[in-house]
Amino acid sequence: MNKNKESKQKTFDYCMYMMLSSYFARATCTTRIHESQLYLYYQEEKAEEQIRMEQQCIRLAESEILPKIPAGMLRKSVRIHLIGCQSSNRTTMQIWCGRYVICIKTKYHKSNPGVSVEVWKKTEFFDN
Repeated sequence: MNKNKESKQKTFDYCMYMMLSSYFARATCTTRIHESQLYLYYQEEKAEEQIRMEQQCIRLAESEILPKIPAGMLRKSVRIHLIGCQSSNRTTMQIWCGRYVICIKTKYHKSNPGVSVEVWKKTEFFDN
């Protein structure tokens, strides 16, 4: 991945994190260093591009992510883990709340960004 694509992907990842965290009653990032690194990419982006990406993230959140989140979870406090992947330069976002983990991966493309969403329900085995 070239530097410009890497920068755009990381900026988009930060936008998605920022937009999604605003939907919950309270969101706490547990990976502050990774959050800070993504924030730097976001800050380096032009304001118009930030706004465009934020709007794309809101559309994706409302059409692809929020409908999959279990009822009542948006009214709760969540922990967000941002996990970087060296090989793809993408960030996996895990949203933890009670017995659920929402796993979100974005793929940035200027005209048609994408997102994958998995909802995991913790089992007794997972909890131990």
